Amino acid sequence: MGCNSMKIGVPMSPSMIAIVLTPALIVFLCPDEPAQAVDEYVTPNIIVVMADDQGWGDVRYNGHAVLHTPNLDAMAENGLRFDRFYANASMCSPTRAGTLTGRNNLRSGIGGPIAHGRGHMPADEITLAEALRPAGYVSGHFGKWHLGDIHNNENQKHLLHPGHAGFDHWFSTQNVLPTFNPYQGKFDENHHYYRNGKYVPETDAMKGDDSRIVMDGALEFIRSQAKARKPFFAFICFHAMHNPLVMVPQYQEHYPDVTDRKQLVYYTNVTAIDTAVGRLRTEMRRLKIADNTMLWFTSDNGPLHKQGTGIGSKGPYRGSKGMLYEGGIRVPGLLEWPHVIKQARTVKYMAVTTDIFPTSLDVVGLKLPDRPYDGTSLRPVIEGKKLKRQGGVGFGAKGWRAWQTERFKLLRVKGKESKWELYDLWDDPYEKNNLASDRPNLVASLAHEIDAWSQSCKSSQDGKDYGAP
Repeated sequence: MGCNSMKIGVPMSPSMIAIVLTPALIVFLCPDEPAQAVDEYVTPNIIVVMADDQGWGDVRYNGHAVLHTPNLDAMAENGLRFDRFYANASMCSPTRAGTLTGRNNLRSGIGGPIAHGRGHMPADEITLAEALRPAGYVSGHFGKWHLGDIHNNENQKHLLHPGHAGFDHWFSTQNVLPTFNPYQGKFDENHHYYRNGKYVPETDAMKGDDSRIVMDGALEFIRSQAKARKPFFAFICFHAMHNPLVMVPQYQEHYPDVTDRKQLVYYTNVTAIDTAVGRLRTEMRRLKIADNTMLWFTSDNGPLHKQGTGIGSKGPYRGSKGMLYEGGIRVPGLLEWPHVIKQARTVKYMAVTTDIFPTSLDVVGLKLPDRPYDGTSLRPVIEGKKLKRQGGVGFGAKGWRAWQTERFKLLRVKGKESKWELYDLWDDPYEKNNLASDRPNLVASLAHEIDAWSQSCKSSQDGKDYGAP
């Protein structure tokens, strides 16, 4: 069956396509069921829901035999399910920076998690919240920020809260908190919740399931924007599945046969995320905004496994959080948009969290700001068309580097900078067979591409690659 075209928004011009460095072998499979035509275009609301450390396999729809995730499964059954969806890095702060800017984290100098009082995303980065303003969008951030201090009594050098990054409303924490009764434990007020710059004290509403608390803040914002009839962008970031994980008691009933307490704690937190997503989907339908809302769900990296052990599931893939093998960066990727996506489809195209920024601007009809972008618009994929990615995708975090085309991945492990590994992800998706010694010419070609990309990222850090915002 051929691919039918569909109009959404304005035609995409060359200036709206992500800037890339070198061509690479990229192939996209046309879906069996193309998207249906849309008679009338309406500016969509945009919601990005991001879990923390939730692996590719930590959902029932990807084959987990125990987890209870009916709401995420429903998203997969009603929208686009990206089977090759990647976090742009294998760690928290880097992926959040890339998602919000459409640019790899190395361009903003974020190579790992940002500790309290020790770093922040550069203020001259343009976030999606800022880029959407010309189209009349109101933006809100909810949950984990991790791109700078939101409060610091002692040193404000690295103060960069969501309000500084274009968000009009925010209910956020600097980093992680316990996932049940979040104010209990070692974290001080610098790490607690703040609403638009004001400290949120512990009340009954701030106790219990932390994923519910995050969603409470988001739903308050969404209701107000729906009432005002204004388009909005919401970035909803759960603290789960990151440590410190605490049992969420009300979800234990779904796991009567699980006797290992660590597993049970983990599973109840996955279901807490799923339940919060279910609340969001239900409320969007009640407010009659679900039809024209782009609702994304993903995770910031793969699950945490230390010394080969871990409860979170990366599915059949190699590696975990902190690594650039598939298990560290391949994550759940879902998109619902009933106004446009009329039939559920499974997408094999390689998509990345940095693609959300250019996709959003494309469907709204805005041009990308003048600077290099690592993401590319997924609008053709949403429309059911073929898409060729005009280059490879670079990844970098904590000394690891990788360059990935649709088929091949060139990878260098931290501490082994002199050695490249090469994997054919079509024939060997689980990265068991290193082809570097068998394909030296391909290694050299891809190494040249990643070197050029790395130099471009360094130019971005030096502020030499773009004009004024």
